[in-house]
Amino acid sequence: MATAINIISTIHNLNATGTITPTSSLLNTAIVNTGTPVGLYQLINQMISDLSSLKSTIKAREKVLISALATETTTTSTADHTPIANLESVNNQTRGKTGALLVDAGSGTSTKPSILSTNGGTAREYSEDAVFELLQRLSHEIMCLRNGQNVSQAATGPGDTAIPVSIKATD
Repeated sequence: MATAINIISTIHNLNATGTITPTSSLLNTAIVNTGTPVGLYQLINQMISDLSSLKSTIKAREKVLISALATETTTTSTADHTPIANLESVNNQTRGKTGALLVDAGSGTSTKPSILSTNGGTAREYSEDAVFELLQRLSHEIMCLRNGQNVSQAATGPGDTAIPVSIKATD
């Protein structure tokens, strides 16, 4: 049975308001879990905000891609493979969803439309399938957490470790 001090600590940790530093690449600097920690509700709210911002940014890029496609002429038989916008992400792996893969003639690299641009010191362009793969894995881990499943049994790749259970089942 949980003690009063553990219940009080849990309630405190749920509602803590520590510092989130979105620009840090170090986990324990970006999301502080010691000292004045980030609370679970604060972390969930940050994740919702970040996903909403990503969606908005991707929707804006989709409009740019649609506009670029609308101005493309299709007078040649190779129109499907003609670069129409300076919005590309180069990746030589298929990243799981191969339907969007286009190999550059002669270069041996895969060039795909960029749906997300970032510039956190280094400009990066991300394709739809790269973003999908990352979010697919994160979403799957959250689904497993919600359903009490061991994520390491169902998938492979980064982060696919068992979700630690920190409570004992009671009758």
